[in-house]
Amino acid sequence: MKAISGILELKRVSPLTDRSATISLGTGELSPEELVAWVELMGSNVRVLVEPADTAPTARAEMQHEPGHKTPAQRLRSVLFVAWRQRFEGAEDKPQFDDYYRNRMERLIDGVKEELDD
Repeated sequence: MKAISGILELKRVSPLTDRSATISLGTGELSPEELVAWVELMGSNVRVLVEPADTAPTARAEMQHEPGHKTPAQRLRSVLFVAWRQRFEGAEDKPQFDDYYRNRMERLIDGVKEELDD
């Protein structure tokens, strides 16, 4: 796979509910070969350095999380959601997920507290 460098236009930054963002970049007119290089990278994790093309950057912000990697807390919430859905599938008196989540988290917290020294 080829690496691509060049000047792009930052078109849009869209914050998402999981505190990540979707970023859209625009290119100038592309040759068929350049377009193929971009298409080959679709769906790949890529390393990106974005800096203004016409001025020197004054500082650098480093992103700490790689896309597609959830924090342990996000993973636990996702697993609890699947457990809630499986446990109460088709139930008429299904609790709200937020209530189920709080209850399960309290049980987990209490279990960890029991492991602590007095």
